[in-house]
Parts: sequence; C-alpha cells; structure tokens
Amino acid sequence: MKILSKQLAAGVLLAGVACSAGAWGPKAQVSVVTTACHLLSRSLNVDLNRYAAEIQQGALISAEALEALYPSLRTNPVFSVESEMFLLQRVREARLDPYYAWRLGTLGKLVAETTSPLTTAPATYRNLYFADVEGQIEKVALSSSQRMTVDPEVYFRRRIDEANYNNDVIVKEYQGGAGFNGLARNLLEQDAGRSVASVADVWQTIFTGAAVSGVISDNQLQEYVLNGMAFYIRRGNTQEVTAAAERYRGLIKFNAGMHAAIGDLYSAQDFKEEAVREYKQALQLDPDLRDVTQKISQYLVAKGDEALQEERLEDARDAYAAAMDANPLHDSAEGDRLTVERLIRDRDERRAVNQEALNRAGEFQALAEQEALEQRISEAIALLHQAAATYEEVTDEFPVEREKREWGLNQVRNRIGDMKQELIANARQFSGSGYAFDAANLAKTRAKVVNEETMQRMVRNAFDAELAQLRDSLGQKLIPSVQ
Repeated sequence: MKILSKQLAAGVLLAGVACSAGAWGPKAQVSVVTTACHLLSRSLNVDLNRYAAEIQQGALISAEALEALYPSLRTNPVFSVESEMFLLQRVREARLDPYYAWRLGTLGKLVAETTSPLTTAPATYRNLYFADVEGQIEKVALSSSQRMTVDPEVYFRRRIDEANYNNDVIVKEYQGGAGFNGLARNLLEQDAGRSVASVADVWQTIFTGAAVSGVISDNQLQEYVLNGMAFYIRRGNTQEVTAAAERYRGLIKFNAGMHAAIGDLYSAQDFKEEAVREYKQALQLDPDLRDVTQKISQYLVAKGDEALQEERLEDARDAYAAAMDANPLHDSAEGDRLTVERLIRDRDERRAVNQEALNRAGEFQALAEQEALEQRISEAIALLHQAAATYEEVTDEFPVEREKREWGLNQVRNRIGDMKQELIANARQFSGSGYAFDAANLAKTRAKVVNEETMQRMVRNAFDAELAQLRDSLGQKLIPSVQ
C-alpha cells in the first residue's frame, strides 16, 4: 500500500508539473544551462564551451517553439526529456556540431523547467516567485554536486519532489507579504543549483552513454535531420549546410519527401537554385510529386521574368522553355516563351536595320575616298556628309552598333575637316579675295553631280548583286550580265 501510495503521489506530482505553465524565467534558465556547460567542459573531454553560444541560443527558445519541438512537453515533460536523451545519444558523433549543441541547449531548458521550484504551486504565486528570481539570479553563485547517471523516471521523480518540497511555506510567505525575502531567497542558490546539477547529469549521461538506449524511429531521425538542415540553412553558411548534409546521410537515407522538405527550407531562405536542386532529387526518387514539379516550373518562370526585366531575352526564352519541359501544364510558360520569341525577332530586325545603315555608311566613305584619290575633293566631302547622315540612322539600342556608329562618325568628321583644309588650299589658285566664295560654289556644284553619279553607281551595284544571286539560285549561266 505504501508503495502504491508513493506511486500515486508521484503521478499526481508529475501531473501537476505537466499542467504548469511557468518555470524559471529566461535569465535563470540561461544561467542554469551556461553553468552546466562550464562544469561539463571541465569534467568531460567535450569542449562544450566552444559551442556555448549555440547552447545559450537553444536555452532561449520560445515556449511555443519548445512545445513544437517536444509535443508531449505539457502532458509528460519527463517523457520528453527521456526521448530527447535517447535521440541525442543515437545521433551523437565524435565531435560536436552547432546544431547538436543547440539541441543540448533546448534540452537544458526543458530540464531546468522541469526541476524548478513551485511548478505545482498556484499560478499567481508561482509567477511572482519566478519574476523575483529573474532579478536575483545573476547575484547567485551557482554550483553543482557530484555527477549522477540519469534514469529519467526515477531521477526526475526525486528531483521534482525536492524542488517542490517547500512550496507551501513559500506560498504562505507571499500571501503574508514577506514574498521573496523569506525562505525563497535563502533557498535560491540550492534550488538553482539543483537545476544546474540536473542539466549536467542529463548531458553527462548522454555523452557517456550510461543510460539505457531507447528505440529511435526513422520518423524521429528524419525530424532531427530536417530541423538540423533548417538550422544550418538559416545560418546561411553553405559550407556548414553541405557538411551537415553529409553527416546526416550517415544517419538516415534521404527519401523524396525529405529532399522536397529541404528544398522548401532553402526556398524560404531565398536559396532558389539550391531549392531546385533538392526538388529535382526528390523527383528522381518519386516523379509523381506534382507539387514539386509545380515549384520547379514556378522557379523557372520567375527566373525567366527576371531575365526579361533585364532584357536578357535569350535567357528568358530558355527559362520559359525549361519551365514547360518541367511542367507542360503550366498556365503561362508557353505563352511567355512565344512572347519572348517575338521580342527576339523584333529586336533582331532592328539590329539588322542598324547593321545595314552601318554598311551603307561604310560604302559612302569608300566612295568618298575614291573621289579624293581623283582630286575631286568637293565630291568626296559631299559623300562624307552622306555617310555621316547614314551613321546617324543607327540607334542607341545596341551597344556594339552604337560604338561602331560613334567610331564611324569620328572618322567621317575628321576626314571632312582634312578635306576642307585641302579644298581651301587648292582654292588659293583663284585670284582676288573672293576665292573662298568660288571654292564653296565649286564644291556645291560638284557635290550635286557626284551625288547623282554615286546614287546611280550604288543602284547599279545592287542590281548586279541581285542578278548574280538569281543566276546562282536558278543555275542558269546564260543570263547575261548588264554592262
């Protein structure tokens, strides 16, 4: 009967802990966990201090996130501690890594909450007590007793009983007005030290493997791996992510669902290419994942939209085409591809017009040089002006053609200047002060003549070229060339 009564009392006590909504505050929890970290770094061959920042981050996890990590926390905290101990034993490696240290911190927070005083006291006085502890915890010199191996059910039943032993006295002191200045203050170092010892004992049991290992399911391992990948992806260090993925493949074989989930983690942090890589691996394992197919095609369409915005038309076309290959049922990819194809054709036509203008301008320049060789300077100048006007037809849209236009215009302007100087020098043979007027009229007259001759020559050249092309296409060598 006594044994039954003790078991019943323990069950009631654990139920009271499970229903409690408050425990050590954030400062107290971090102090407890940090002290345990320092203690074990000295007593074990494990450099916990190297990962003190990650351990503290784990201890600062929000209540909502903690419950998400340990779903049975509020109904059975001791079971949550035990399950996490088994899991961390299962995944432990020779060296610590940041995420493992973070999980030690969350487990430390869970243990600290479970072993804090007043967890079974009325909420009003429990909250007052923990608020007072927050203001005093940094003044307390925390220490710990000799380490113990943790059998969770037995160990925590005793720790919880010890932590709540003085609840009635402390509550009465709060009710009587003494508040924290009575027994609560006197016991703070002891009570906080108990939580420190509990955290240290739990961690040491994990590292030494002294506890009886529990059965860890594939679902638990998958959840650990996915949470670990999320942790590293959020940190944004690609080397860490790659190293973690390699380690985790030693724990469990990645299935299609895991690759898809990791892809979502990457996507949430805007690592789009890495996300698509994971999605593609998921499809290799399971081609029927339509939601994954949709995500890939959406990424490719977005990539096409970005390229289109930056006027990289070929890249946009290729991205839209790839989106269609990934998901032939996509509602916009094919239409977007056709639109870009039309834009490419229109752009190429505009470029061809610019290139044709550059060619015509070059022909005018060549004719001008022929006239100059025959000392018909005024005719040459007229042709150069025609070349300049043709260069001006080239738009700013295409950098290469624009650069050729500017280079050609500079050449033409410089050559016009040289020829004008030559024309003026030749005109000095005229007598009187009106030689410049005579030279200008001469240049104008000759320019008119040469324009007509030049245009006739260009038309004739074009006709001969067309006729030659026609002879080649028809294979008729008997068509005479026009002389």
